[in-house]
Amino acid sequence: MRTEIKFVSSRRDGLGARLSALFNALACSRYYKGDFLFWWPQSSEQMQRYDQIRENTELNSKKLTVMNKEDLFSPLFLQKYCKNFPVKDGLPFCYKNNKVNDVLKFKITKDKLEDCNFISHTPCVNYIEDMESDKYYLILVELWKSYRNIFSDRICKIIDSARDTAKALGYYESISLRMADVVWNPEYKNLGTYVFKYSPLEIMSDVIAKRPKVKFIIFSDDYSSATKLKYFFKNRDDVLLADDFLNKDYSEDEKTIFEIALMSYSGNVYMGDSNFAKFPCRVGLGKEPISITDLYTNKDRYNLIKKNINSFALSKYQKAYSYLYLYTRAKLLNKSLKELRSIMVNALILDRDNDLYRIGILYSLLKEKKYFRAENYLKYIMTVRYRVFLKVLVDDRMLFKKDILDGLQGVDLRDYPYILKLFNDIYFNKKEKILLGAPSRIKNHLAYRLGQIAVTNSKTIGGYFRLPFNLIKEYKQYNQEQKNYQMMIKINPALALPKLQDYDDYQEAVKIKKYFSYRLGEAIIQANNTWYGGGYIKLWFEIKRLNKEFKKR
Repeated sequence: MRTEIKFVSSRRDGLGARLSALFNALACSRYYKGDFLFWWPQSSEQMQRYDQIRENTELNSKKLTVMNKEDLFSPLFLQKYCKNFPVKDGLPFCYKNNKVNDVLKFKITKDKLEDCNFISHTPCVNYIEDMESDKYYLILVELWKSYRNIFSDRICKIIDSARDTAKALGYYESISLRMADVVWNPEYKNLGTYVFKYSPLEIMSDVIAKRPKVKFIIFSDDYSSATKLKYFFKNRDDVLLADDFLNKDYSEDEKTIFEIALMSYSGNVYMGDSNFAKFPCRVGLGKEPISITDLYTNKDRYNLIKKNINSFALSKYQKAYSYLYLYTRAKLLNKSLKELRSIMVNALILDRDNDLYRIGILYSLLKEKKYFRAENYLKYIMTVRYRVFLKVLVDDRMLFKKDILDGLQGVDLRDYPYILKLFNDIYFNKKEKILLGAPSRIKNHLAYRLGQIAVTNSKTIGGYFRLPFNLIKEYKQYNQEQKNYQMMIKINPALALPKLQDYDDYQEAVKIKKYFSYRLGEAIIQANNTWYGGGYIKLWFEIKRLNKEFKKR
């Protein structure tokens, strides 16, 4: 291993993510005997905007911006390791530098480490193949125990206080609620991107209920939500709030440090998804926290939210987000489109300024082929708030963007001028911002699509009987899509897609043409085009030949 290798912690988001990155980089430097450095910039603009929102609306929630490095770290630690780097937020280095066919290769080996590696909050053991997990987490725990070598005297005293509180409490487990920023921050809530981070009380309450003999401490970025969860268990004296143990003289930043430390001394940590929970669990317990996705199936979470949706006096935005969480589970469980639309209507009633829910309603109307209703709904939206609606819809991070694109397929746009306008506006933005790769283009060829259907349907007896009908349906849908595309470029020639040969990944697309499914689809098309000359009889022999050819490979 090169002695000059450097591991640099580099984040500008929340304290949990920053400390996770810092300890990850420290652990790597010890593991590989390299140098450690860190960057501690000002909080990002979106975090600052959120803090302005919480101040103006008097939200009883944690701020997102983090404390100054001079207040957090010891002078010696800063002098030795803190540097200024002209870089963006650190990502796992394998994300940036190890791509195979334009797909991220998630794992690397230690010999592929660079001279300077920018480390993120993601545990390095997840993406360095030959790093031993037990050793890595043990280093994290040892680093946390030596916190006096890292933090300022003031912060060390706060961690000492949390440690003494933990000793007095005895054994306890932690509930970490993330219910503020993902719900109130427009950067998140109007896009739905981070719904998986949300911690529905309808589910978190079940974690506590199923452990009647365990003492729990509730941590939350929203104090009112934590209080409501505690009140739900008003008959239990072993469900406590972290806030009950805070020194009232602590600043907001100091309270956060105390809570991180107190959580690190618990027996288990349960969460939705939050770096605020992950960091103390890793450095305190030497493992990952327990996510509700690990404890409950999609069906379990769906049933719990439906059962408990009215059990908590949540804010209207939080209850709307519970409906959004319910929607994502219902969609995965293939619930009816009518039910999906009903869930989104309930969310929209609570948060009428959130176009995310309107987009969900529009999707269900399109998929149900209720095109006349979708047309009228779009007419209303375009009259009242289309600019905002479209801005949300075309954002790359928008949760339902692919759903809408899927719902628009198969619509005869000539009959629906408002749907046609939406179609054009989406694809105009798509053309400007996202140039699809050649492999995606090839997979949209009729040959590939028919071949995929044939392969899928050939796996069951029922599939064989449905195969002719499914092939005809796919033929019709493909032809309709081509008509829509030709109409689109006739209206605006600038929207025509580039030639396949112009894509950088064209060679990868060429390989797809050699796939069995693509070759099979070509054979089906040829058979259909020559049916009068015995094309379908020849197809049977061609399929046998293809099977034999691909078995030899």
